[in-house]
Amino acid sequence: MSETYQICDCRRVTNTQIEEAVKNGANTFDKLQAATHVGTGCGGCIMDAIKVFKEARAKYLV
Repeated sequence: MSETYQICDCRRVTNTQIEEAVKNGANTFDKLQAATHVGTGCGGCIMDAIKVFKEARAKYLV
C-alpha cells in the first residue's frame, strides 16, 4: 500500500482520493475535479494533481 499524502491543501484532497476517483471512472482531469474538487481552490496544486492523476491512470486504466 502506498503512502497517503495531501495534494490539495484548499480542498484537502489526497493522492489516495485521486487514485480512488480514477478507479471509479474519473478518466479525464475534468471528471477528477468534479469528483474530488482538487485544484478548484487556489490552483497551486494543479501540476501535482495532474502528475498523480496521470500515474493513477497508467496504473488503473488500460
